[in-house]
Order: sequence, then structure tokens, then C-alpha cells
Amino acid sequence: MPENAPRVSSEKEFKFGHLVKISEDAVMNGHNAGHYSATHLRYPLVYGPRQPIPCEWWVVKRILDGRKSIVLPDAGLTVMTRGYAENMAQSVLLTVDNENKSKGKIYNCGDTLQFTMAQWVEIISSAMETKLEIISIPNEYAKPSQDIMIGGFNSQHLYFDTFKIRSELGYYDKICPKDALKRTVGWYLETPPSLNASSEANLSEQYKIEDKLKKISSEAKEKYKAMGLSSPDFKHPYAHPKKPGKLKDHLGR
Repeated sequence: MPENAPRVSSEKEFKFGHLVKISEDAVMNGHNAGHYSATHLRYPLVYGPRQPIPCEWWVVKRILDGRKSIVLPDAGLTVMTRGYAENMAQSVLLTVDNENKSKGKIYNCGDTLQFTMAQWVEIISSAMETKLEIISIPNEYAKPSQDIMIGGFNSQHLYFDTFKIRSELGYYDKICPKDALKRTVGWYLETPPSLNASSEANLSEQYKIEDKLKKISSEAKEKYKAMGLSSPDFKHPYAHPKKPGKLKDHLGR
């Protein structure tokens, strides 16, 4: 999604998104009226130390609790734009240092390098010197993963186009996102977030649901194997003659 992508058009479509649109318009209208100089940064899901909603912690906690697997929707192939706190701070500094270029503009922000949910889990697991088996479950039933996705109730991508801030202001990932995730894991291990009793109880319930989903997934795989399916042989659409003088190719053309 570039900065000029269609926005939420009504409260009925998406109330929160519509309120964001109204607020964004109010800020930029004030700039256009000459009341102040404004640059609006559209932040993604920010990760790193002191994040109020610790998505990475839910993965770290699973590993600390001895879990060997994690349920992810649709094989964990969803890409949701994230930005490491230090990288996102750099976005702010770049707008200040380049005021003549940035004033009156809107910029999408986010790490240039992005990961799928599955890769995100793999990097966190690797930082803790272990491995979590990813259990692919249709999104409709992958309920335990919704906390990790921060309210994401579908597995569609949410990917911001950050070309504008990179080309106009020179943004780059000051901290490699892979290293940033490892730093985040280290911080959580040293500073576990303080969660209330209901959160802990909820995680315990999620483990029970995950175990049931894993069992269903395993049973389904056995049924798939029993079908005896095999991949068809690939036939290249172009002729690949191995010897000169052939009148027809491998497809009889």
C-alpha cells in the first residue's frame, strides 16, 4: 500500500480506521491552513523494548514454557509490516533534518526488510537456540495466533510501500531487522513483561487449544497421505532439443 492508496471511506467500513482518517485529515488541514508545519508518519506495528503489546513475548513465553510447536494461520505466510523502535526513531529524525523536503507530506514507515509470520517465529526461536514446529491451520480456526497478530482476524498481508521515505529522505534500516528481533528477545529475557492473571490464564487456555488443533492437523495429514497423491511431471513449454535434426519437440509439435 503506497501513501496514496484508498483509505477507509466510512465508519461502517471500519470504525477505527475511519477515526484515523479523520484525525490525519485534521492534522494536514492545519498544515495547509498555515497554522503549523506538519509531517505525518504512518507507523507500522512497532517492536522492541517497552512495547505495550508484546507480540514477540508470546512466542518467547511459549519457548520458556517448554512448548515445541506453535499454531499459525495458513502456514504463517502472512506479512504484516513491522518497524523496530530504533529504526522508526530514525524516521522521525530524518523528517526533522530534511524539513524542507518532508513538510506537508505523509510517509509510510517500516523496516525495509520484512518477514512472514513463520520467519518471525523462526528468528525468535533461533535467538533462543531452539526450534518451534509451525502447525499450519486455516485462519478461521487459528485463534491462538490472534494475540501475536494484534487484532488481525484474517491472514491477508498488510504491507506498506516505504519507497517514498527511502527515496526522498534516505531512510534505511539502521538496525538489521533480524538483529533487531534478536535484541528484542534478549530484552524480554532480561525484562519479562508484567502480565495480569487473566493474560496468563488465557495463554494456558491457548496451549490447550493448540494441542487440539495440532492433533486435528496430524490426523488430516495422515488422510492426505492415504490418498497416494503424486506431483505431475513438469513438461517445459519450450522446445529443448538434445540432438540436431529432430522434426518435432518433446510435446510433439
